[in-house]
Amino acid sequence: LGEQVAERVEELTEENFAASLHPDDDPRTRAQRGLMAMLRAREEAMDELVYLPKEPGTEAREMPRARRGTR
Repeated sequence: LGEQVAERVEELTEENFAASLHPDDDPRTRAQRGLMAMLRAREEAMDELVYLPKEPGTEAREMPRARRGTR
């Protein structure tokens, strides 16, 4: 499963990165877009291959997500 997830992350990273590029990006922006593409790809691959689907009717029992900047 780990190898499948790693392969899928690589595929999705390439897709996400290609979709986010702009011709006038400077190297720093390009690197930031690459990082965001990889992070998005990790989340997508985990959702596809690892996490179980949500059961219908359980939305009200979900834990609230942590907000950025607060811990």
